[in-house]
Amino acid sequence: MVSLKHLKTFIIKLIHFLFPNYCQSCDKLLSQHDKNCFCNKCWDSIKLIKEDFCIKCGKPVITAEGICNKCKKRRFYYKQIRVVGVYEEILKNAIHLYKYFFRWKIAKDFTELIEKNIDKKYITNNDYIIPVPVTHKDLMKKGFYHTFLVTKMISQKYHLPVIRNLVVKIKQTRPQASLKRKDRLTNLENAFRINKKYKNKILNKKILLFDDVYTTGSTIQEISKELSQCKVKNINVLAIARGR
Repeated sequence: MVSLKHLKTFIIKLIHFLFPNYCQSCDKLLSQHDKNCFCNKCWDSIKLIKEDFCIKCGKPVITAEGICNKCKKRRFYYKQIRVVGVYEEILKNAIHLYKYFFRWKIAKDFTELIEKNIDKKYITNNDYIIPVPVTHKDLMKKGFYHTFLVTKMISQKYHLPVIRNLVVKIKQTRPQASLKRKDRLTNLENAFRINKKYKNKILNKKILLFDDVYTTGSTIQEISKELSQCKVKNINVLAIARGR
């Protein structure tokens, strides 16, 4: 009698045979052991940020104090940030495919990347994890809530409660990626609000805020400013990639 495990393996192999998938970087035919959309060799080439980074912006930099010179001159509403890798080549392509071409399964690869490269205590030493929100219009356009999907997987992996609608985006803004740096800094002003339903719930709590890409930090700053007004204990940030 065929076991469920062997049947599952057979079905996976059959799917790969009938619907072959190729690496989006090197065009290698993917096997069931590779990542979604990328072969393991290409995925392992992602430039990680493990040591010598600024704790405020995540930028790879060597500094004795842990804060880069540019960040020393700024005021931050959050405590610190951890970023998995640099937003270039494979990681940039993966995020683009995930957000705009409905490759939802890559969310699992992002979660595993976080698990492998971010200290567990940095994630678990929080009371709630929160996704950076999108407007209803953007949700309808993309077809799914991309930051929430990864946040949900992190929540399940680390048993950390997630509040999906704690932060609401109330203003339709231009895509940050399409703007120059100076415009990014003002594009999101007054674009977010905190859901009154959860204000008492987050009082004196530690919040982990998740986003896919951190570049100027405008999104994180605006959300953290709103959260700080609700008297949370502190705000930590987690991102997949650090933009340039």
